[in-house]
Amino acid sequence: MELGWFDHLLFFVVGIVLPLITYMTERPQAVEMDDAEFALPPKKHIYYTNGLVLIIGALIVLTLLNVTFRPFDVLGINYPIFDKMVYLFCGITIVIYSIDTFYNYIN
Repeated sequence: MELGWFDHLLFFVVGIVLPLITYMTERPQAVEMDDAEFALPPKKHIYYTNGLVLIIGALIVLTLLNVTFRPFDVLGINYPIFDKMVYLFCGITIVIYSIDTFYNYIN
């Protein structure tokens, strides 16, 4: 697989810009009592920030693959191969779920 300028741009954003932004941001602190209601606790703030960074990173990678016309097989995204065992286990699961639902409905 050949690296292009999109790959270098992705590395620059993920490897340099995002860590710098993370390093330069401060923990939100309330100045007055009124602002204390709207400030997020540090753990919740970190959780939301990390989730947002992961979503943005995934969108950047998918956009990179789409723009450079690379196949999504590189990420392991391909059509599933259904075997007889898959149909068997799906059928067993549906039967068990139906029996449980019917049993709960009666009781």
